[in-house]
Amino acid sequence: MGYALTASEQLMQTGQWVTRYSFCGAEYRVYEWERPMPRIQDEVLRTAIYLYRNKVDAQTNAAAGGSGFLVGYVEEDGNTINHVYAVTNAHVIRGGYTVIRLNTVSGTHDILELPQNAWVEHPDGDDIAVCCTSLSPTHDFKFVLSDAFVTEDKLHRYNIGIGDEVFMVGRLIGHAGTKKNLPIARFGSVSSLPLEDLKNFCGKYRPHFLVEVRSVSGFSGSPVFVYDAPVPPSLVDVRKERFSNMLLGIDSGHMPTSDNQMSAGIAGIVPAWKLLELLNRPEFKEQRKRDEETLKEKKEKQSTVVPDTPNLK
Repeated sequence: MGYALTASEQLMQTGQWVTRYSFCGAEYRVYEWERPMPRIQDEVLRTAIYLYRNKVDAQTNAAAGGSGFLVGYVEEDGNTINHVYAVTNAHVIRGGYTVIRLNTVSGTHDILELPQNAWVEHPDGDDIAVCCTSLSPTHDFKFVLSDAFVTEDKLHRYNIGIGDEVFMVGRLIGHAGTKKNLPIARFGSVSSLPLEDLKNFCGKYRPHFLVEVRSVSGFSGSPVFVYDAPVPPSLVDVRKERFSNMLLGIDSGHMPTSDNQMSAGIAGIVPAWKLLELLNRPEFKEQRKRDEETLKEKKEKQSTVVPDTPNLK
C-alpha cells in the first residue's frame, strides 16, 4: 500500500519511507506499511494434544486421528484453576479417536486411554466434545484459560471481524513427531463472522466463523486463536481497545463439505463461546463443585496440627 508525502504526520511517524524519487522538479517519497506477522509464544504449542483410536495407534503415531487441546476452567470469582479439560471435535470422537497422546517432562509421550462415553458433546449439535482429565506433574502441558475465550460480548467490544489475523496449532500428519508430539502452527485471517448457520460434520446447522487457513486431515479439533495485530494508521478507529491472544474457536474442518468440491482453503471454526456453554453445563458444574470440596477437605487434613510432645500418663 503506497501513500504520497502529503500523508498525515501520524502516518509518517509510524511508517517507514523506503523509496525516494523526483518528478517534475518535486521530490516524493513512497510510504509502505505492512501488518507484521507476530512471533507467537512457544508455550501455545504445549496446549495441543493428539487423538488416536487406540493405544497401539498412539504408540506408533498412526496416520489417522485428530487434534485437541487442554483448557483450564476459571471460575467467575477467579479462584485458582483446578479443573483441566481435553477438547476436540465431536466428529473426531464419533470416529473412534478417543485416546489422548500428550508429552511428558522427560521428553517422551504418555497415553491416556479414554472410553467414548467419557466425552461429552454439546447438546445443540455444535461440533465439540469435552472430557475431564487427570494429569500429573510428569506431563508437559499448558492450558488455554477459559477467561481468554472470545465471547459474543468480546466479539463486539473488541470489534473482532473480517481480516483479523489468526493462528491454530495442531497435528500435521506425516510430521507429527515420533518420540513426542511436535504440533505446528498455521496462520490465516477471519473471512466471515458466524452470521448464518452452516452444516457441520455432525449433520447439524450451527454457527461458524470462516477463516482463511488451510485445515487438512489431522487438524480437526485444533484451537484457533485471534491476535491483536497493529492496524494501518488510516484505520485507527477500527479497534479502540487492545487485547492479547484469545481463543476464537475450534477448527472443525475445511469448507465446503460437499463431496464433489475441493477444499476452498476455508476452515469452519466453532465459536469459543459454544465451548464455554458446554463447560457451564450442570454436569460439569456439579463435578467442579465436588472436586473443590474434595480438595478443601484434603487441604484441611494437611493443615491439621500434630503435637510433637510425647503423651504423658
